[in-house]
Amino acid sequence: MGMLNVGSNDVRIMGIHGMGDIGKTTLAKVVFNQLSSRFEYCSFLADVVDIIGGLPLALETIGSFLSGKTKKVWDDTLKKLEKVPRNEVEKKLRISYDALDHWQKQIFLDIVCLFIGFDRRIVVHLWDDADFFPEEGIEVVRLMSLIKIGDDNKLWMHNQLRDLGREIVRQESNMEFGRHSRLWNHEEALQILIHNKVKRFPL
Repeated sequence: MGMLNVGSNDVRIMGIHGMGDIGKTTLAKVVFNQLSSRFEYCSFLADVVDIIGGLPLALETIGSFLSGKTKKVWDDTLKKLEKVPRNEVEKKLRISYDALDHWQKQIFLDIVCLFIGFDRRIVVHLWDDADFFPEEGIEVVRLMSLIKIGDDNKLWMHNQLRDLGREIVRQESNMEFGRHSRLWNHEEALQILIHNKVKRFPL
């Protein structure tokens, strides 16, 4: 920020150099486009980047969540981030998940467990029938960078977010076998079907 001389009338050109896939574009897209348009938040921004450790996915997710929020929300989020150990990425990502309402969470978890790679135009009808308000929900989850929608309308997300969502489903069932609200592993689903059949029709 010092090198950029934020607040001056001079023109500055900055280059970000590094090997591929380390988050150069994300660091730039999130930091300068979403957060630092208000100069009073520059020091806050530096703190967030430091706490998150420069992790591109966490920066994008937290940045999307904070975009347009009040200073109070920013300050509370910073305090919450400070309580999470630096190496526990999933807990930092969960801050954005926790901000979703009930229906938005269901849509996110459905995508996590069942619909990655599916055409949104197909699965939206399922959420419509379930009264999940899908058009609003999908847009909110997308704006918070928890999912992506490709040019082909297919639903996609980062593997870390997928793993986070599936861990949430496991925790909701208290890790009890066969009690998950969603099943994504074919072998586990088959085992549960066999287990339930045996219980219902013992030999």
